[in-house]
Amino acid sequence: MWCIYHELESIRKLTVSDIESDLKYVREKYAGHPNYLHIDGRFVVFVYSLIEEKAEGCSMASRWKQANTVNAFIVFKAFKDYRRCADQPDSWHQYAPANPFESCRMGRILGKPYSCTISPGFWKKNEPERLERDLDRWRRNIRDMIASKAMFQLITTFNEHGEGTGVECCREWQTESRYGAYLDALHSDGK
Repeated sequence: MWCIYHELESIRKLTVSDIESDLKYVREKYAGHPNYLHIDGRFVVFVYSLIEEKAEGCSMASRWKQANTVNAFIVFKAFKDYRRCADQPDSWHQYAPANPFESCRMGRILGKPYSCTISPGFWKKNEPERLERDLDRWRRNIRDMIASKAMFQLITTFNEHGEGTGVECCREWQTESRYGAYLDALHSDGK
């Protein structure tokens, strides 16, 4: 399964009209694909922003709620005091690639915690490494993510090589399977 990770709120404050137009576009161009993620018949859209403060974040949540005329299932990136906003999205996730394991435990949806995110490692070009790669730790994080029973079990990220978070095969961790050590660990549930 796959879905859109909408990142324009990290660049500029979108208007209700901008958001409504984008959601309609996603519905028309992508949500009909048989492998697009749906929950209870609603297509899922993750939303990323750089907002960290409640006031700005709650304002964004209100704009998205007003703009969601297509009944999309919206999943926001968490920010400080996110649970205190009057207008809540359908769910929350955290994007924190410098943390090996991150959980949005402050709520439940369909009887499960919101989300759990793991990261194999993190460094940006020309910056010091923020999360060292460690295959044993990665395996433990996979097992912990599965044990969390979170509705969304996420990897930050599958192939964002510019941030050093990719899990796809490369020379440094090639294996006989040809998928690579980090994908092999995912395949074996970290065992």
